[in-house]
Amino acid sequence: MIFSKCIVLFEGETEEIALPIFFKKYFNKECYEVGVDFIGVGGATKYKTFIKLAELLKILFFIFSDNDRPNEDDIKKKVENQVKNYSSKIPNDVIIFLNSGNNFEEELLKIDGYEDIIKQAILNSIEYKNEQHEQAKYEKDKEKIFNKSKKEILEDMKKNKTKYAFYIAKEIEK
Repeated sequence: MIFSKCIVLFEGETEEIALPIFFKKYFNKECYEVGVDFIGVGGATKYKTFIKLAELLKILFFIFSDNDRPNEDDIKKKVENQVKNYSSKIPNDVIIFLNSGNNFEEELLKIDGYEDIIKQAILNSIEYKNEQHEQAKYEKDKEKIFNKSKKEILEDMKKNKTKYAFYIAKEIEK
């Protein structure tokens, strides 16, 4: 972070795995090549320390925030207040909230055309013991996964966030 030109702060592990992959796909460069660092802070109320450090070191920062709490206004206020209280930035200039009611996984699943991509990523995440095991189980696993509803896929994604994040990002990257 100390040598970064810009940092992107976010809540969780999924973003930590996926955002650098998306960055590389979009910009055709690794984030570190241009001085961008992605940092998971561990929750919506934990931006303060990173904001203060970014201000002290004069590093540009952005916050990429879930919007999935029961009281959305409460989460927005908590994040915005951290920016107001610990930086010279205007919250609307540096905070990106996901759509109402969404966390990162829900946001991805709601993008048109991504449901099958996510299902394929989940299928790709299955580790088979050997080639024979894969040949015996792959088609059944594929059918089982591709027959799941969006709700079932979302529940599966929530239970396996860190396991699926890499596979989902790589599948989207294709």
